[in-house]
Amino acid sequence: MPRWLTGLVSHRMRALVRKELNQIKRDRRITMSLILPPILQLMLFGTVMNPSVGDLKIGIVDDSQSPESRDLVAALSQSGSFTLSALYQSTESLGFDLSKGTVYA
Repeated sequence: MPRWLTGLVSHRMRALVRKELNQIKRDRRITMSLILPPILQLMLFGTVMNPSVGDLKIGIVDDSQSPESRDLVAALSQSGSFTLSALYQSTESLGFDLSKGTVYA
C-alpha cells in the first residue's frame, strides 16, 4: 500500500473512532449497554462455572500393552479427574460405548 494511502486510511480510521467515542459519551443508554452486560456475565459465569475437571468416565484402547502405556493408564485413573470405565480391545467397541453415553472420552 502506498505511503499516502496508508496515511489517508489511518486519518479516516482515527476520525471514525473519535466520532463513535463521542457518540457513546453523549448517550447514556449506549454507555450502559456496553458496560453492564460484560460485568454481569463476568459475575455470573465466574461463580457458576468451575474450571476443575473431575470424575470423567473414560475408555481406553491400549494397542501397545507396553509398561509405559500401562503406567499412563494407571496415572490417569489415579489422578481423580478420570474414572476408568473399561479397557477396550478395538476402537469400534469404544465408539459404540461413546455413542451410547457410557463413557465420555
